[in-house]
Amino acid sequence: MARFLNGHCAWLDAVSSAKLRSVPVLFLAALMLLPVVTLADDARVITAEGNAYQAEFRHPMFDEDTAPASTVTLGWDSELTMGLDAGKPMVSARFRYELEDYLYALPTLGPGAFQLWSPTGSVPESAALPEAAPPVLPYAVKLIFRFRVPSQDAAIGLAQTVEAPGLPGAWASNQPQSPDWSDVFVWESGEAEGEPVPAATAEQIWNDGALQPDGVRIAGINWSTADLMAYLAENNMRNRSIATAEAVNRLLSGAARSFGYEVAAQLEDPAQFEEPAFRPAVPLELLRKFERLLSLPDSLKAGDPTAYDEARGDAAAIMALMEDDQASYEEMGPTRADLVADATVEPAQNGIQPVDGRATDNRSLAAIVTGIDQVVCSATVVGPRHVLTAAACVLDPETGEVIADRQVMPRIDLDDGYIPVSRRFIARAYLPVDAAPFGSAGAPESQVALVEVREPSERPPFAAETDEISFYRGEEAGAGDGRPVVQFHDAATGGLMMASGCAALEIEPGDLMPVNCTLPDGASGAGMRVASGIFGVYLSPGLGRYLGKTEVEAIEAIVMGSGSPFFRAIEANPRFAITFVLTNRCDVPIDYNLRYRAIEGDESGEFTDISGRIEGGVRRFVDLMTDNGVVYMRGTARDGDLVWDGGRVFDSGRHFGIRIDSWGDYFHALSCDGK
Repeated sequence: MARFLNGHCAWLDAVSSAKLRSVPVLFLAALMLLPVVTLADDARVITAEGNAYQAEFRHPMFDEDTAPASTVTLGWDSELTMGLDAGKPMVSARFRYELEDYLYALPTLGPGAFQLWSPTGSVPESAALPEAAPPVLPYAVKLIFRFRVPSQDAAIGLAQTVEAPGLPGAWASNQPQSPDWSDVFVWESGEAEGEPVPAATAEQIWNDGALQPDGVRIAGINWSTADLMAYLAENNMRNRSIATAEAVNRLLSGAARSFGYEVAAQLEDPAQFEEPAFRPAVPLELLRKFERLLSLPDSLKAGDPTAYDEARGDAAAIMALMEDDQASYEEMGPTRADLVADATVEPAQNGIQPVDGRATDNRSLAAIVTGIDQVVCSATVVGPRHVLTAAACVLDPETGEVIADRQVMPRIDLDDGYIPVSRRFIARAYLPVDAAPFGSAGAPESQVALVEVREPSERPPFAAETDEISFYRGEEAGAGDGRPVVQFHDAATGGLMMASGCAALEIEPGDLMPVNCTLPDGASGAGMRVASGIFGVYLSPGLGRYLGKTEVEAIEAIVMGSGSPFFRAIEANPRFAITFVLTNRCDVPIDYNLRYRAIEGDESGEFTDISGRIEGGVRRFVDLMTDNGVVYMRGTARDGDLVWDGGRVFDSGRHFGIRIDSWGDYFHALSCDGK
């Protein structure tokens, strides 16, 4: 049930220059694949702003006796464009809305008949949805634009339907239509109310220009919960937490009956996980407990295993039933993606948001790079010289050796258009051994690697540019520890820091951890974190690796220098040399010449000469085949009108000198300012 509350309409004649220029833009925005429509000069635009609309709808799984109706209040604006194309009517509408208030009654996908959701959770018995949750989607919005026609002493209406309104606040248009004159208007008053206005009368009314706007109303809206329910099914771990607790209890009961254990103190209360209504993650300790009980070692199974084996089957059935529950709800309406083809719709949100690298307190994020700054993976600083990442980011899958062209960038900040920190070269990578108690080493695609870097002697250590992150210890686990989040460097954007929610679905034997997120290239190796620290590493779409207590202790032992029998070291063989990072800050190409020889070399020896060109506004990386020396440089632009030189004279001209005592990356910019 819906009712029109209030609003106002304004008639705008497109003969005015501003509106006349806007008409073709409206049609192009409606559907970019349509041919361009050119209207005659009598094109008109009607706007209706500041309207309000209240609606009720009921999810198809409910009837009046099962759950209350959902209610929605919209603030909305609309616009109608009317014109002639070769003497035929051409009309199009656009619509936008704001979600001012709502109370959704939706299936719980778990215990309970329904769950009420409201914006803040302040409505009694309701809960607040996360900010990332998509709204219930209005679609097929039917608008009736009403006009008074003095010559007919009657009112007429013009109907338009916007199929896909899109996200709140965004204008969405329908496709321009050219109906027959007999299909343009409908009588809104008089004996013929509800019937089409005859073609001749409609054309006469149009051409007379005596239409007087008399309001606009929403005659109908369809509602879709498909996107919201899909989001809840994927991201709300309430039902999964309850099912995991029930499965743990079943396993404890089986272990008690088979092996005589006293388990009363270990039993879980599934009801404690029913609140909050939205739970972003299954508590990690609960997941770990379930995984351990599901795979008891033989040393703990003294007795007849029949009851325990039956309990394992029951636990698997409980988890399978939970999955079936989440897949069994009846979707109400289409998703936004289903409606994109017919209207202008903003791209769907995937929950991944940019992070301001200057404002975030996460200074432990690092990048695995190739070349100088091409991000391939993310990593987490866990020690003065150590980062944790995915093994596949640094190891060759065929040889098992450290990839030669892999370095660690401790902190990328692209706000100023350049990378202000030097790369760290990999000295060795530590990989879990096959006999590690936290799971087989397996293939690099399913493992983590602890990377130790070699610091240039003239460069500050990690500690001067980063923070070390702590590890999640499992105390006070659960919703109170915050939503699980992955922060990572996005390779497609050159390394910008991004963030996304990402929760563990379960912990499998061997500590593999299916997760509910699929992240872009560059995210592999990023730490999965809650408020108290990292609890895992994101490996690839849908897969992470859990870091248990034994694994964390082994990592910390290596970082402290005492080593661990659970990890093996793979030595790297980096080539330590000087790399000049030259930036052209001019808008014209710069020709450069570099001459160098090692400080420790023969003073009378020949200089090595390197020349090249840097286009305006770009960067060039120049490798010098030495790890120390004096580098002489000269640059010219604009056929010699601009010169960068110094006091050292060579055949090619004067050069300025830079003394470099150690290998590493050195950044130098050439600017045209003041030249």
